[in-house]
Amino acid sequence: MNSFKLKLRHYRDAAALLSGGLSPRTRLVSPLVPDHRYQMVLSRYLFACRYAQGQSILDFGSGSGFGSEPLREAGGTRYLGLEEFDRPVRHALKKYGSAQVSYRRTPLSAPGGDLGHHGLVLAFDLLARYRQSESLLQRISGHVEDNGRLVVGVPLVASKQDIRAAFAAGAQTALYPWYWRALCTEQFRTVRYFRHCGPNAILDWNEPSPSPFDATDFRFEEEESAELLRTRPGLSAFFVCSDPIR
Repeated sequence: MNSFKLKLRHYRDAAALLSGGLSPRTRLVSPLVPDHRYQMVLSRYLFACRYAQGQSILDFGSGSGFGSEPLREAGGTRYLGLEEFDRPVRHALKKYGSAQVSYRRTPLSAPGGDLGHHGLVLAFDLLARYRQSESLLQRISGHVEDNGRLVVGVPLVASKQDIRAAFAAGAQTALYPWYWRALCTEQFRTVRYFRHCGPNAILDWNEPSPSPFDATDFRFEEEESAELLRTRPGLSAFFVCSDPIR
């Protein structure tokens, strides 16, 4: 693709976000721009859908809010999305809000208000944003019902190069999966580890939409705990935590 057509597609994506009341500068993921990043994030919500049936859902970092739709379609009873910035919250309320779906602006590192307890709590790419990730995990875990689950997603670090890449991408904490699992087991009795993998292709995350791949082209492969010390590469490490320790 020549540079003119590439720029034209980038301008089209920016215009699509602006038309929805979102800022292109934030690189917020939205179905308005179905690029690689959108398909990747959607695949995370589709993964979480397997635990949504009959559950009230709390989503730390709901972004543009589109994750509520697959979760509700999968049988989630209620959804509360938390986001730090006003514009995506307004967009989400306008497009997806209902009696069962709501969004709230709050600092994600120290959410305010009474968030209650939920059967499914989501924290995708949240913990790595903060240096005090251990205390944040503890606070998030406190919102999980006794029979509920917490689904945590963090950058998958399999080498020192991955650590440097995570910090370059804005992470404040970059840990190997076995360390994240150890933190999760301090809060939950059962922790399952999944490796989030992309399609069998090299992805240019700056490539404009549309992506030739679908969310179902991204895979979640469960790893045995014994394999954590021999980490294989992937996009993210996901931990499904249940049976909280009170």
